[in-house]
Amino acid sequence: MSAYPRNHNPFADDEDEDEPQDWSRAGAPHGDTGEKPLSEADRRQRQLQQEAMRSAQSALDSSHRSLSLIYESEKMGVDTAK
Repeated sequence: MSAYPRNHNPFADDEDEDEPQDWSRAGAPHGDTGEKPLSEADRRQRQLQQEAMRSAQSALDSSHRSLSLIYESEKMGVDTAK
């Protein structure tokens, strides 16, 4: 059986972020990373890379949920046929 209840919408978990977040200095107190400050272009590149990684992970998670539903539907079909 699937990890989701029957009335669960698997696509409702997909997160749509309206505005990208700047994670280039995450976890550093007052923006101090111990490294030289990033240029605006480097900061933007890092931000875009992180956004692409989040998007790819979201797509992967959605695919896993979809596969789970496909397998559950197949099992129901087999059980119905029996």
